[in-house]
Amino acid sequence: MSELRDRSFAAAHRRTLVLVALVCAGVVVALAGLVVAQWSPLLRLDHAIGRPAEAFTLQHGGLTRGLLWVESAFGTLGTAVYVAVLVVTAWRRGDGRLARWLVLVTVTTATSTTALKVLVHRDRPVWVDPVQTLTTFSYPSGHASAIVAGAAAVIAVVLSFQVSRAARRGCVVGAFLLVLLVGADRVMLGVHNLSDVAGGYALGLFCVAATTLLYPPSLFRRGPAVRSCAGCSSQSALHDDNTPCRQHRPTHAQQGP
Repeated sequence: MSELRDRSFAAAHRRTLVLVALVCAGVVVALAGLVVAQWSPLLRLDHAIGRPAEAFTLQHGGLTRGLLWVESAFGTLGTAVYVAVLVVTAWRRGDGRLARWLVLVTVTTATSTTALKVLVHRDRPVWVDPVQTLTTFSYPSGHASAIVAGAAAVIAVVLSFQVSRAARRGCVVGAFLLVLLVGADRVMLGVHNLSDVAGGYALGLFCVAATTLLYPPSLFRRGPAVRSCAGCSSQSALHDDNTPCRQHRPTHAQQGP
């Protein structure tokens, strides 16, 4: 029974991961093609959003300093430190497969981003009075792809613990908001176009999905954790508290003290 549940759980996740990988790959390739072709509607959209965003940042010194801090905190060095902490956490808990998955996702995302930057060869946005000037290539955003991979890594580590449903939801919401913050940071500092950030998001998610398909961490290879139902010997999917399973809950409720 447990083996059948695990197979069903893994198969459902594989289908979802394949769909995510295909959609994200399509977005990355489509945006890259439009960028290389210099498609005017995309260029106009990037300029229409990027120009006022960068100008607003330039007029507010406190905002500029905050955005520059976000840039540094989630840059190459910062990401390496965070991933190292997650890898050590997974390894110390005895989950070597999750630790290796974390490394694979990080390396795959970084190398894919660098290769695509060189392939597309897009210059950084140019503004009359830039907040800062970078000389590396623009598409896709490395910060955007890295933060998506990093958010997935944090969620995976949190889900490996037996935490409450509220904690899991809080982790997912927090990770999502952080992804949005880093993406907005790139546009408001004027160092990336909106399409660069969108491409980075899609590439990061593709790397997470593809790596998980090829080397799934332990939590994707088994079904929900189980434990004994409170008050009986049957097994039930893990609850947020120690309440009886649904099948036996009415029976327990009818029992006297």
